[in-house]
Amino acid sequence: MSSTTPAPTDAYAARLAELRQRFRARLPAQLTVIHKYAKQLHRGELAPAELKPLRIELHSLAGSAGAFGEAQLGAKAKALENWLIELERGALSDAAPLARELLAFTSVIDGDGEPPA
Repeated sequence: MSSTTPAPTDAYAARLAELRQRFRARLPAQLTVIHKYAKQLHRGELAPAELKPLRIELHSLAGSAGAFGEAQLGAKAKALENWLIELERGALSDAAPLARELLAFTSVIDGDGEPPA
């Protein structure tokens, strides 16, 4: 019995391309949301109990990016998610370094909070 994987059909390849396109289309909005939370965290406006939406956004991005060929982006999002979990658990007392990393991660966002045109 052979354990080779069959070649993807044209329909499968088209569906995968469509999903990849939708991921790329959503990426600016995801980065905008992360950037918004990063700015709030940097200004000290978020308590650890308020970080769950940011963690969920990073988790979603980490999984999606990896699945659609953006391994480096996914790995960075996962690392930031793990750092955020440590902050939520109270294992870190200073959120500033994480906030700076999040701001750097979303540096593609212009000052008005929108992705560059």
